[in-house]
Amino acid sequence: MPAPRSLTLPAATARPGTPHAPTSTAAPSARQVFRRDVQGLRAVAVLLVLAFHAGLPVPGGFVGVDVFFVLSGFLITGLVADEVARTGRLRLARFYARRARRLLPAAALALVAVVAATALWLPVTRWRDVAGDVVATSLYVVNWRLADRSVDYLAQDAAPSPVQHFWSLAVEEQFYVVWPLLVVALVALARWRGRRVSRRALVAGVLAVGGASLAWSVSLTAADPARAYFVTTTRAWELAAGALLALLAHRVARLPAVALRAAGWVGLALVVVAAFTYEAATPFPGLAAALPVGGTVLVLAAGVVEPGLRPLTVRVLQPVGAASYSLYLWHWPAVVVATALADGEPTTRELVLAVALSALPAAASYRLVERPLHTSARLRDSTARSIALGVACTLVGLVAAALLVRAVPTTPDDVDAPGAQVLREGWTGPDASTDLDRLVPALADATQDVADLYEHGCHQNALGTQPAACTFGDARSGTVVALVGDSHAGQWQPPLAA
Repeated sequence: MPAPRSLTLPAATARPGTPHAPTSTAAPSARQVFRRDVQGLRAVAVLLVLAFHAGLPVPGGFVGVDVFFVLSGFLITGLVADEVARTGRLRLARFYARRARRLLPAAALALVAVVAATALWLPVTRWRDVAGDVVATSLYVVNWRLADRSVDYLAQDAAPSPVQHFWSLAVEEQFYVVWPLLVVALVALARWRGRRVSRRALVAGVLAVGGASLAWSVSLTAADPARAYFVTTTRAWELAAGALLALLAHRVARLPAVALRAAGWVGLALVVVAAFTYEAATPFPGLAAALPVGGTVLVLAAGVVEPGLRPLTVRVLQPVGAASYSLYLWHWPAVVVATALADGEPTTRELVLAVALSALPAAASYRLVERPLHTSARLRDSTARSIALGVACTLVGLVAAALLVRAVPTTPDDVDAPGAQVLREGWTGPDASTDLDRLVPALADATQDVADLYEHGCHQNALGTQPAACTFGDARSGTVVALVGDSHAGQWQPPLAA
């Protein structure tokens, strides 16, 4: 049986005058070519998100996240396909080490800052929830936690988490874990059959995953839009769209330059239209996400061989694109803190100021943490050291969360707390404004002080179709009280049961 060959990726045909014509036998990839238009697209994406969260008139600025998804799918698939084409295999440890070195140190620093800001400026009633969010964020599953909370009746009015923006990073990290494993499986299958690893197999895999995800996205968005927004399964097709372009780049490069440029301008227009016409009430992602996703694919296609759209290559956008990850990490905690300091009703001016000030720690994080560790020769030359760094960064987030939980004030067992009497006129005991930790239940437990019926699943959610029935108290007492209704009726369950 002949030895199997590596993945064959034919080169794109370079046009005369192309300043970054590929020289290897692989299709253009992020590893071989630095694309200024990609950097500019990163800048546009993060600026849309920042403007949206700052309350500026960009009601659909959240589509910047979808632009990032397509970019990640395109760039990561380009790197993976390039390595398989050159070596005939994909070294998973080295791949994960690169990702850890690139993403985790800056994220860990941001999480430590979030914990510190929570202890300084957020009410103690939120500390435990934030700590749980930080744990989920450190393990890159916070999007699933947020999805569960979105359908939790008791959490409907909860303030946004200071790490809520990590949901999109969690989706990308899960993609970084799963997609290389699928590629390795395809390579192993091809070797077992004694054949080449075909591009067609990769394309088929991407289409299968992307198609199923798109169908599920449309279905779940219609049925449960809050949950659909966060879960990975409704977003995978967006990353798959970028991956598909990366795999078909050699075919795209054969198209006329005029057609590619025109498609790029159309794509940029689609992203802009979505950003300025979509709003919070737009069913999303579903089919609505096709506008920014398709637009991003067209913009990327325009730069497969040519330099890309000129507005995206301008010098002013390059540093913003380079620091887009750090800008994204730091802006949202600043918005949450500003909202808390303004008693939940910040002005647009205050939000803009918060986002603007967040650029300072973001710039410091980029220059002192993200860039140095990402480009460190010592780490780059040692997969083990890079993975160790990633593990350490994960532990930093977990430890910070544990310290925040430990700092939650609780009522000492040996204290006879006066409870509501601290509010009575003429009270001569401890000052209520300085000794609130003596209250029973403790303030930190106020959000958990709810009727027992929720714990036992006696309260149906908005999508439920079957009544839920529970019995409390002593059925032999001879007195039966039927309590039927919503949460307003549910508040009477504890005293009636007693």
